[in-house]
Amino acid sequence: RKRDHAKPDRLATIAAAMKAAGASGQTRSLVRDAHRSSTKSVYASHWRAWFKWCGTHNVDPTRPSHVQLANHLSAAALDGGLSASALRVRRSAILTTCRQVRPERQIALHMSSDVIRAIALRRAKAKTKVPAWDLRLVLKFLLSDIFEPLQSCSLKSLTQKTVFLVMLASGRRAS
Repeated sequence: RKRDHAKPDRLATIAAAMKAAGASGQTRSLVRDAHRSSTKSVYASHWRAWFKWCGTHNVDPTRPSHVQLANHLSAAALDGGLSASALRVRRSAILTTCRQVRPERQIALHMSSDVIRAIALRRAKAKTKVPAWDLRLVLKFLLSDIFEPLQSCSLKSLTQKTVFLVMLASGRRAS
């Protein structure tokens, strides 16, 4: 059977499947309005990318296996630079559409969940530690020629020293 990959319109795909299943015009309208316009727009973008990938990999976009879905998400992350959060949205767009077009089909999520988790871990930012500092070294600097004697230092240097000492006295040390 030859598949038609020429029309990636997500809502049209859903409407056609619902009509073929016997859903009334009212039902189709309510299902179409089940998401906000911003969600529809984001889902449409992800559906187009999915549809394009399916066309190049000979996959029926409405009948993917869990492996095909995981392969697509892997490619979207590693080749397309999608974040784990964007991958979750993409998977949701694909699964929501597939579920509406073919409600009898269930797609296992374990492999795609592992792909998303791995991308999140790979791209996790390392926590930056506040560098350790020595109060004695700081106070020694504040007693240097730049700040002492107070009568001969500039107004700018005096202001900096005063602000720093007030911050030091009123704040908590992080290290």
